[in-house]
Amino acid sequence: MRAPLILLFLLFNSLNAQTPLTFSGLKRSQLAYFAARVAGLERSGSDKRESLLLTDDRNNRPEIERLRQELVNLPAVTRADYEWQINESGDSTLHWTIKESRTLFPVVNFGGIEGNFNYQLGFNDIHWRGRGQELSGFYRNIDGQHNYSIQLRNRSLGGGRWGYAVGSQLYAAVEPVYFAEGTADYRYANLGLEGGISYSPRPHRTFALGINFFRERYEKQAPATSPGLGPDELELFKFSLKARYDYYRVDYHGERRAGWAFSNNGQIVHNLADNSDFLIILSEIKAYKLLGGRGNLAIRARAGLSSNQASPFAPFTIDSQLNIRGSGNRIDRGTAQFVLNLEYRHTIWQERKERYSAQLVGFSDFGTWRSPGGSLEDLLNGNTVRQFMGGGLRLVSSSAKDAVLRLDYGIDVRNSRERGLVIGFGQYF
Repeated sequence: MRAPLILLFLLFNSLNAQTPLTFSGLKRSQLAYFAARVAGLERSGSDKRESLLLTDDRNNRPEIERLRQELVNLPAVTRADYEWQINESGDSTLHWTIKESRTLFPVVNFGGIEGNFNYQLGFNDIHWRGRGQELSGFYRNIDGQHNYSIQLRNRSLGGGRWGYAVGSQLYAAVEPVYFAEGTADYRYANLGLEGGISYSPRPHRTFALGINFFRERYEKQAPATSPGLGPDELELFKFSLKARYDYYRVDYHGERRAGWAFSNNGQIVHNLADNSDFLIILSEIKAYKLLGGRGNLAIRARAGLSSNQASPFAPFTIDSQLNIRGSGNRIDRGTAQFVLNLEYRHTIWQERKERYSAQLVGFSDFGTWRSPGGSLEDLLNGNTVRQFMGGGLRLVSSSAKDAVLRLDYGIDVRNSRERGLVIGFGQYF
């Protein structure tokens, strides 16, 4: 009886002081990464002998269980188990056994409808240098037009609350542009260079400011067939100031999720040619709910509003990869939008060792747009409302966060001849 009483006494004392944490199983992850991303953890020691402490307000069993879940939620961790250890001097330590996830994976997307096809190939490392930095690059081909993007984001510079992001991208595609007199096809190209800073007062909240310098080029395709419909060529130089707020509180349970996330984006675009300004605001909320032992309900709502200039080059688009599965690539534009994506995912198979699983998916994608120069009543106009419904398959690997091969097939509920297949890597949202 004496040994258990001593153990209880030591554990009771450990609950009233900062508790040192030890880890095993770490191959890439740095301790600074855990301290920056998880509330209740503090760094201690020197750079060469750095360690972590668990603060008082997290030092009880329910909160430690919550800490375990927050570690599992990190992109670099797929499993976390803990046990109390008592050393010879009677001090208690909370030891964690971590199973790290694969954080370097390919970016692969295919999709399109007849006469409108795109593919994307690249990579994304969401745990670069073992500190949760995000390094990504990809090449994308949209109907023969070349695109690229390279981005580096570090949310925690030196393990602190400040961060930065830099990147460059080229977007190019042939898109229909809608004028009052008719429609003309343009090759649109946007080449940009951007940078910004961020601040995270808490691990789940981030504020960010950025600036983007870019050049837009418009080239009419087959101008002889559409004379008088817009300019044959146009080149504009612009810059934009951006502000963003993110809140992310989603728990990962294998291939399923629970919780919600919110983001709000605002930017002012300044045209250097005529000194005009253009305002864009976009808000998005995502929610996930577990249903039984295999079901997962996912909902995403997006609302956007911009300056309502009567321009055919409006900022919000209908696109299979972004919002309406099966619709095609940037088939329409608007100066306001509302999109609602509803998806039910059901696990139909799980490998015995829980390394792989498969889900069947049913979805409904609804969207409506305000025509450039129009009124908000356009959002209720049947001509601008699009709804696609369909189903899909998810093949999931538990070795990495969001390591999902996604196949979806969507059909327009009002015109069944409009349909399309969308293939991608990662859940749709």
